[in-house]
Amino acid sequence: MTREAANSLLKTLEEPPEYAVIILITSNESKLLATIKSRCMKINFMPISDEQIINYLKQNNLYTNITEAMIKNCNRKYRKGT
Repeated sequence: MTREAANSLLKTLEEPPEYAVIILITSNESKLLATIKSRCMKINFMPISDEQIINYLKQNNLYTNITEAMIKNCNRKYRKGT
């Protein structure tokens, strides 16, 4: 993120519209400015199993046109280290 983009984001975080919920997702927190991080709540997400993904999709009628390869890619980043 450029310095200009970071400053623009910071202004939005400081004065968000009433209707907005802003969710920032990053794989490298150290690249965010400290002033941006100080205005955010950090939530760590843990990977979920392929079985949990499949069950959720089936329960919500979202399983059509989903392949096993797509599901396996959902947690691919975390599986590389194991």
